[in-house]
Amino acid sequence: MCIKVEQDERQKAQMLPRMRNEVPAPSTALAAIVDMSLASVQAGAALLWPASGEVSIARGPQLELATRLLQRVSQHGIPEVDFSDPASRQLRASAGVDLCPTVAALAAQLELQSLVMLGLRDGTELWAWLAWIDLPPQMLQADARSAMCLTAQTLNEHRRVQVRAERAIAHAQRLEDVAYACGDWMWETDERHRYTWVLRDSTRESADPQDPRVGQIIPDAPTVDWLGRAPTSPLTLHGALDRAEPLVRLVVQEMHEAGVRYVSRSAVPLLDAKGAFRGYRGSMRDVTQSVEAKAQMWLRDERLRRAALALPGAVVHASGATWMNARLDDHSGRLTELLALEPGQTMHSLRRVMRQLPRVERRALLRACADCESHGRVMHRRLRTNCDAPAARWIDVHATSEHDAAGRASWSVFVTDVTAHVSSLRQIEQLQCAKDKAEASCRDKSALVSKVSHELKTPLNAILGLAQLIQMKHRPDERAAVDEWIAQIARAGWHMTDVIDTLMEFGRVGSGGAGILCEPADVRDAIEDAIRIIEREARQRSISIVVDAPQAAIARCDRRAIRQVFINLLSNAVKYNTDGGRIWIALRCADPITITVRDSGPGLTAEQIGRLFQPFERLGAERRGIQGNGLGLLICKELVEAMGGSIDVHSVAGQGCTFAVSLAAALPRRSQSPEAALRAA
Repeated sequence: MCIKVEQDERQKAQMLPRMRNEVPAPSTALAAIVDMSLASVQAGAALLWPASGEVSIARGPQLELATRLLQRVSQHGIPEVDFSDPASRQLRASAGVDLCPTVAALAAQLELQSLVMLGLRDGTELWAWLAWIDLPPQMLQADARSAMCLTAQTLNEHRRVQVRAERAIAHAQRLEDVAYACGDWMWETDERHRYTWVLRDSTRESADPQDPRVGQIIPDAPTVDWLGRAPTSPLTLHGALDRAEPLVRLVVQEMHEAGVRYVSRSAVPLLDAKGAFRGYRGSMRDVTQSVEAKAQMWLRDERLRRAALALPGAVVHASGATWMNARLDDHSGRLTELLALEPGQTMHSLRRVMRQLPRVERRALLRACADCESHGRVMHRRLRTNCDAPAARWIDVHATSEHDAAGRASWSVFVTDVTAHVSSLRQIEQLQCAKDKAEASCRDKSALVSKVSHELKTPLNAILGLAQLIQMKHRPDERAAVDEWIAQIARAGWHMTDVIDTLMEFGRVGSGGAGILCEPADVRDAIEDAIRIIEREARQRSISIVVDAPQAAIARCDRRAIRQVFINLLSNAVKYNTDGGRIWIALRCADPITITVRDSGPGLTAEQIGRLFQPFERLGAERRGIQGNGLGLLICKELVEAMGGSIDVHSVAGQGCTFAVSLAAALPRRSQSPEAALRAA
């Protein structure tokens, strides 16, 4: 982990100016050599100008001539050197000098008595031109060129020495800058850990009394890590130095009056010619700010880690080029536990996590992640894991995304196990459903008590009133009236009996089908029994009953229950039919066995059919004076479903109603007829 502190930034800003200011200035020795050559050749003026455009050097009493020559060559350049002259080739090979003899025209233009120009070379590179103006005639002879060559050789040698010096200074400057970049001090010690050389970084603000000094023994101090903590195996600085091994960023904790200072040291051991240890040479830096910053970051991360451990879930950081390829860092170590993996299995990427999810949950999570990344929203999804496990596990995933400077996304994810919560919600839903059913049952019971009270009170009042009339009128001539009253009493009693039977049947159905025993039974017999019971009432209204049941139909049903179903259906077909109407009963022997009851009554609308099987629902029949309690069809539906069958209704307003009852067939063995199978059952 790398932490930049203010001191490092200040040193970086001051390093470049120091490198520029410490480059050595050009040497003045060239001017001295030009003065010596001027005296040796007895010229009126001497001019030296570097080819690189540096400052030129002019000497001699006739400086105006040198100035005119410099201006002329600056504008028009140097005449080409003639290498056809054997003397010129020899001079270049021996002294590294190019003689320019074709300067007569240039001298005439400048009104010079004489002019000699030499090109100075450092190997193959031309680095300067040297010119002498107005030389004596004897110096123009060939045997006088030795003085000129000597001067040229001296200048070339000085040039080579200067280049090597500049390179050495630049190399030393580079090493010094690298050393400053590595530490605040460079130091060297002897074998007793005493400073023998100390170089302090000049960019530091001021000298510290605790800074190292020559002759001082390195103070011993405990070593620590980059968080300021003591290592597992305690070690002191002198203990590390006594090993005579290289030191690499060894951090020590120094105690001073101003407080604690952390210093990082890097050094290599020094050995003499015999290989004996004679000290160290290295650098050191004050890293107090860096150590304190790292310690604060570690403390912050540790607090977050402990907070993550205290949370009821897993805190995960995901980073990668894409969401599917993101690598997971489980800070709390609970992701494996939440996903209920086998011991030893770990989740390093989101792709492996996806394998634990159903396909539907996987697609939903990917869509939520894409929305989170594109819109910067906080993503929340509830997922079901461990599809193959006996009990599914539910987790809540909360995630938020962020992007770095390169556009790469990372996600902070919080995963919690909500299996118990989901189970509790389901239990609450079940309890709420049971509560609603109980409340509905309570309301139904209240309505039932009110309805029963009304149904029983009316015939009871009639019975009491008629009984009082019989008691008051007991003369023989009133026998016919008394008989009529007794018949009314009987009808009222039978009506009360019918109400009580209906309530008892409704109670049995409401107890979950208790008492229902399904066995093979002939449905045709149940139809005939129901017709015999309803026939008298149908005859009173001139309603005819047509039966289409050519053969026995053996179904798995309860004999009493299926007879009650047909009684209720036929009773409704008679009550809600028109006078002189008809009722059609059809039996179809298949699997399932289907019995249809169709009447020629007024029929029902689609809205009425939707309310047909509700308790105490009369569909307005009570306003027409038709007796009933609104429980008959509900009892039929409950009884048929308790026997594993179904009941359907089809109707068109004005065209009557058709009720279809379907029951599972009890197929006999091939060797038996239906009658034989029924007798065997």
